[in-house]
Amino acid sequence: MRDVARFLALQEISRRKPVLKNRIAVELGEAIVALATKQPVFGQVRIANELQKRGMTVSPAGVRCVWLRHDLETMKKWLKTLIRYCMRSPSSPLPRMRWPGRAAP
Repeated sequence: MRDVARFLALQEISRRKPVLKNRIAVELGEAIVALATKQPVFGQVRIANELQKRGMTVSPAGVRCVWLRHDLETMKKWLKTLIRYCMRSPSSPLPRMRWPGRAAP
């Protein structure tokens, strides 16, 4: 009985459930993650503007929320995600990174 109680005490119990009606559409979230994977140097505002050009409306804060949900908020976490992405599809090379203000090689 005590072992079970100790085990239950160590489990993380989150009482807050996500409010799904406040989240953005799944298709929009996938588009944000795909664009962030293809263009790692784009910030929140740039991604929001690029998606607006494609007809998808999202705020920079909405982009940040999706990044937080997918562990893309810091460069270190983003690089881990990029490595996992490249390991899943070894036939495709790394996405070509375009650095703002520099000429393409």
